[in-house]
Order: sequence, then C-alpha cells, then structure tokens
Amino acid sequence: MTTLLISVFLTSCGGDEITKEDLMAFSPKLSTASILSDGKEINGELGDYLTIKNKEVTVNFLELTNAEWVKNTHKQVWEIKLNVERTSKELEWDIETLNGNYTGLEMTIFDSKGQPIPGLRPISCNGHRLIDDGLSLDAGEDGWVTFQIELGDYPEEDIIKNWSKFKVGSKVGFRKESNDTEIDADLDSEGHGESLSEDEYDEMLNDYEDFVEEYIVLFKKSMSGDINAISRYPKLLEKAKKLDSEMDKARNNDKLTSKQISRFIKIQTKMLNAALKAM
Repeated sequence: MTTLLISVFLTSCGGDEITKEDLMAFSPKLSTASILSDGKEINGELGDYLTIKNKEVTVNFLELTNAEWVKNTHKQVWEIKLNVERTSKELEWDIETLNGNYTGLEMTIFDSKGQPIPGLRPISCNGHRLIDDGLSLDAGEDGWVTFQIELGDYPEEDIIKNWSKFKVGSKVGFRKESNDTEIDADLDSEGHGESLSEDEYDEMLNDYEDFVEEYIVLFKKSMSGDINAISRYPKLLEKAKKLDSEMDKARNNDKLTSKQISRFIKIQTKMLNAALKAM
C-alpha cells in the first residue's frame, strides 16, 4: 500500500505515469505458491458428498482487475483449483433448488504454525463453478472447483508469502421463491433477461448505483418530514430492487466479472444499510 501511495504521489507531481501496458504486464515477484491440505475431509453440510483428492494445491496470480482502466483502483486476482471427488451418497436436495450464492465451499488459509492468515477472510467457491464442476458429478467422478479472491493492490508484492496450509468448509442454501411476477415481466420487457456484454452490465451497475444513491437521499428527506420525498422514494426503491434482482441473476449465472461482483455487493450493502434504518 505504501508503494502505491508513493506511485500516486509521483504521478501527481509529474513523475512517470502508470500506463495500461504497465498494468497489463504486472505480475508480483511471488506469483505462485503451493499449500497443503490438512486432510481429505470437507467440513460442513457438503462433507458427505464431496472429498478432497489433491493434498497440495497451487495458488496462482491471474491478473489485475480493470487493467484496461488506468485511473481506477486495481486489485490482484488470485486463483486456486481444488480437485474434488463425488461420493456415492445421493444428494438429499434437488440440485435445481440450490442457490448458487448460498451454497458453497469456503477455504481457510493458515500459516506454517497453523494460525489463520490475519485479515484474510475464507475464500469462496460457489455458483455454477461448484454446482456444475462438483455437485453435479456422478458417484466416483472427480472434477476441479475454482476459488478466486481479490487481494492486494497494484503493485504490492509477496501477498501469499505466509500461506502454508488450508482447510475447506461448506454451507448449503436454497433459492428463495418469489411471487413477484410483475418484476420478472418488467425485466423481460426491458430486454435485460438476455445475456449482455460486459459494458452493458457496467451500464446497468451505473443505473443501479444511481437509483440507490437517489433513494438514500429521498429516504433521509422523508425522515425529516418532506412530503414530496415520502411520495417518491417507494417507487424509486422498487426500481432499484428490480435492477438488484436482475444483477443477482447475472451473478448467479456467472455473467459478471470479479470487479463487477465486488461493486455489486458494495451497492447492495449500501442499500441494505439504508433499508435497515427504516425499520
């Protein structure tokens, strides 16, 4: 982080500017590392259905987020592939009802002394990367599930130097049934039900964030007794919810980039915090 601040300072003072080519070519000196599993067992609700085959996995640097946008913040994207085997136990849930976000594997990383890496949250594998590549396997088949995390800014080094061991936990969640067919109809009529390009999803995120920001402003005004705001903000919230639903579908179907997912979660959290204040 200190190196990043120095780079920004030099740029503002007429020093060498970071170019797109710099970002595209960046790779940390320590760009790969091997870490060991503490066993074949997967803890949690999916432990009866999946086991770990490879005792050693490789952590790899993939890229910087938004490497094509020079002036934006750039996070390092890291990937781990885990070889899992499907057990003979029949899955007790209908796989179509499992929610891609709420059903997942979570990998916790430890140092050589067996202590969790400070400040590092468990790394998740969910969505179709888990359901298609793991839970949908036949008994005795094995597949590779993928864990990804954004960790470290440009041009930080040695992000993974203390990573030594890992454990894998799991959780199960389900799709929430919705009777709001009107929202789905509106989304289809607007043409957003189909697969869009990355730029189009960025535009949708811009719209979503604009609606959420405006909703928060109107909410605050309504709390102070502004009659006009009270009449306007419910409709605005409904539109924000529609966009939220649409982006969530795109996320479940792995249509969003890691940067877009990160931004989407931040906007969701902002709207949730505002809604909680209304309770």
